[in-house]
Amino acid sequence: KIFVYDLPYDYSLENYLKTLKASSIPKSNCDWNLNVCSEETWVGEYSTMRQYGADTIFISKFRRYANRVYEPDDADIFVVPFPHSSMCRYPQRALWGQCGQHSDKNNFSNINSPEKIQDMVEGLEHLNNETKKFHLFLLTGDTGNHF
Repeated sequence: KIFVYDLPYDYSLENYLKTLKASSIPKSNCDWNLNVCSEETWVGEYSTMRQYGADTIFISKFRRYANRVYEPDDADIFVVPFPHSSMCRYPQRALWGQCGQHSDKNNFSNINSPEKIQDMVEGLEHLNNETKKFHLFLLTGDTGNHF
């Protein structure tokens, strides 16, 4: 059984997808990995970076998981649905590697900074020394270590 945190909006998948949808950057016929899709045309940075957006489908699937529980005492695993990789690789001025530490910033660099990630982690009310080994962080495609 899994417990999926409700993160503050700044750290949410909804924030990322809303910002991406509202942006004027060129996009393909495919969404950001929420559905299986074959791109009709390669659209440069968008097409490249969407390959790193696996966190979006994982978050969606965990939220709809049949064995999701809403009481932390019932959970075997705690999922932290922070779309770090997607935010790090936002197609406009995407960042590679340790995205919060680059001088070339994108729309989500502030959220991905070590300080903001530490704030998010400290806000996980069920994370402690006893439960930390049962917490799943979706750091797909990340080469850095924020924790």
